[in-house]
Amino acid sequence: MIDEFLEMTADTDNFTVYTSMCKAQRILMQSYDPICSISGGSDSDIVLDLIHKIDENSKVTYFWIDTGLEYTATKEHLDYLEQKYGIEIIRLKPDKPIPTCVKEYGIPFLSKYVSEQMMRLQAHNF
Repeated sequence: MIDEFLEMTADTDNFTVYTSMCKAQRILMQSYDPICSISGGSDSDIVLDLIHKIDENSKVTYFWIDTGLEYTATKEHLDYLEQKYGIEIIRLKPDKPIPTCVKEYGIPFLSKYVSEQMMRLQAHNF
């Protein structure tokens, strides 16, 4: 089945999809117990679809972290994905609720860029 998808993407000159599928297939072949985090967002759905197409042995475990702040629609969408792909998405809850973490560690940064810059500064003992 994977060969059909690869041939189809190569025939349509969609090399981004083709290279993504090849890379994912190579990673799955090298992994004994692969896991995939699902967020319920559109990017996550695309990754799930791609992985499901190449996971011929159904060895990928899917999980979702329930922070307690998600919309009901997101949870319903996860149910839909399970039905559509015939998979189980394991729902995990964090050890601490978000309000407790905010109280202990402070308010998270609003930007991944800011977080990355802080990490770079800290790496140089700034």
